[in-house]
Amino acid sequence: MYKFVVLIALFSFSTVFPQFGGLKGIVSADGEPLPGVTIRVLDTKSGTVTNSDGYYELKNLPVGKIKLQFTYVGYLTIDKTVTIEAGRILTANISLTEKNLELDEIVISDKARDASDTETSIIDLEPEQAKVLPGAGEDVLRTLQALPGILAPNDFSSQLVVRGSGPDQNLIIIDNVEIFNPYRLYGFISMFNPDAVSDITLITGGFPVKYGDRLSAVLDVSNREGTSKKL
Repeated sequence: MYKFVVLIALFSFSTVFPQFGGLKGIVSADGEPLPGVTIRVLDTKSGTVTNSDGYYELKNLPVGKIKLQFTYVGYLTIDKTVTIEAGRILTANISLTEKNLELDEIVISDKARDASDTETSIIDLEPEQAKVLPGAGEDVLRTLQALPGILAPNDFSSQLVVRGSGPDQNLIIIDNVEIFNPYRLYGFISMFNPDAVSDITLITGGFPVKYGDRLSAVLDVSNREGTSKKL
């Protein structure tokens, strides 16, 4: 009778107080410990993180099979099933494998900037404007002097002063040919005839690489195409 009562007491104790176990180990990669590896017990709220030596320990795990998940940035995630035994702390060392990151294809293309792009540093001037603006004297460079941020060294010069720099820091080209002295009558007027040019573009900053390393501005002028027909 006494033995029967003891057995009932032990059974009741194990039923009321379920038994637990634990798990410990080291997480490494290529033989080196990994600190900061996240370890989760799936389907529960339990988990931990490895310390600076790659060591981890989980306590008060329910007896039976549990599923662990080991995650670390740049490494493949590992799921491992462990059978927890009552009153024992098992050892499970894990080795992670580095993950190869696959990036999308990168295409590098060369796109020439169009002068018609909407940018504050690019100014397009119609040749007809040089013929109607007051004070321009039907001269392209004098017409540009009427624009904001562009000045002249004096009232008698057609040279351009952009953002305070000297006229010699401007690049002036016509039909892709650099012009070193586009001035006439000692700089009073320029060589550009509004009736003979088709496009006038002034770039005051952020020049494309094809223009070189000028410090101030680039004036790109295109001549009109000639024709043999008499108008």
